[in-house]
Amino acid sequence: MKAWRVLLVLAGVATLAVPAAIVARHERLLDQGRPVLLELRPVDPRSLLQGDYMALDYRLTEAVDRTLGSTSLPMAQHGAVLYAFVLLDRDGVGRLQRVGNAPGGIRPGEMVLRLRWQRGRSVLPSHSYFFAEGQAARYEQARYALWRVGPGGRALLAGLADAQRRVIADKAN
Repeated sequence: MKAWRVLLVLAGVATLAVPAAIVARHERLLDQGRPVLLELRPVDPRSLLQGDYMALDYRLTEAVDRTLGSTSLPMAQHGAVLYAFVLLDRDGVGRLQRVGNAPGGIRPGEMVLRLRWQRGRSVLPSHSYFFAEGQAARYEQARYALWRVGPGGRALLAGLADAQRRVIADKAN
């Protein structure tokens, strides 16, 4: 009977340790990742069923899709990983330089973003940005998404920014 208790405790510890490690990894990426702004494409900013959020689409993924359609790089299979190599302009906005199927071979000044190929198009990890109720007018001003990018192109959405590239924050009620 004691063996079952030990196994139960170990299972409980593992159940808590795995999510904690993932959260710690994400927090580290948000804190230490290299910032890049990606220009947003206009989309419908709200959902009545899900609350206040902004659906996100990016000029970068549009450029990746155009590049894949016009190059000899084989079209990816659903779920395949792609890498967008971008240069940051003087304002920190990422501009697509090329697309590859491996993160290596970064040229001077470039950074790499990891994308997935889904439903015939490239996608970044975050498709929406949720914000506090009553803040829709502030987030309608968003023109850029702020991403934090780590080694190998892993990226997390850190916020949204306005046309002047200032991060938009919720106002305290």
